[in-house]
Amino acid sequence: SCVCSTERMIRHLRPIFQSYSRALLERPYATQMLTAGTLWATGDVLAQNLEGNPYDWQRTLRLAFFGFAFSGPLNCWWYRRLDKFTNHLAANKLKFLASKVFLDQCVFEPPHMASFFIATSLIEGHSFEWIKEKMKEEYISTYLMDCRLWPVVQALNFYFVPLHWQALVVHSVSIGWNAYLSMVRHREVPSEVVAAKTTKASKASLETPMFHTSLSATIHHSHPHSHICEEVVAEEELSCPE
Repeated sequence: SCVCSTERMIRHLRPIFQSYSRALLERPYATQMLTAGTLWATGDVLAQNLEGNPYDWQRTLRLAFFGFAFSGPLNCWWYRRLDKFTNHLAANKLKFLASKVFLDQCVFEPPHMASFFIATSLIEGHSFEWIKEKMKEEYISTYLMDCRLWPVVQALNFYFVPLHWQALVVHSVSIGWNAYLSMVRHREVPSEVVAAKTTKASKASLETPMFHTSLSATIHHSHPHSHICEEVVAEEELSCPE
């Protein structure tokens, strides 16, 4: 029956959970790093399946690296420190819970999310101009979406889950959240936006008086009919748009 099958599955999985729980206590950072790397990769695989594009395994490896090298150890450190920061409020469960949720959502999450956009973009070799435009387009809306999900998840997590399991709960829920972040992160910034800003900056440097003075002097020095060349330069200056 269904009940017997469930019981057998739980019986088989119990040693795995016990071993994992022991690893969380004995080697918290290494365990969280491996867990985060695996779950970030899983989230990206899910995202790419939803997008329907040809599978990009390098993208998955990049996000796995971010989870392993950055998100995993940072989350492990943060939840341990967060518990110490708010420990003096433990007598009042409501204040204790509200303080942890507030600090997690308003102090930790904004820079953590920014680091996700910046680090993954740099790993892919994007320019700072591209990253700046990406942050302008996506950061605020992504953080607002974050505020819809994580305060509720964290309130339940902090209230019901032991400290050494809290980061795992976050990483597990993050499979779906990471899929969303991966899709947001890999929505391309319109190339014409970055190109227009670069062209504008180049054009501004060409239109400076110093540039035209230098150009006129160069022509005057190198051509015997310099007055004709200067008239050409003057006409070009008048024809340049403001």
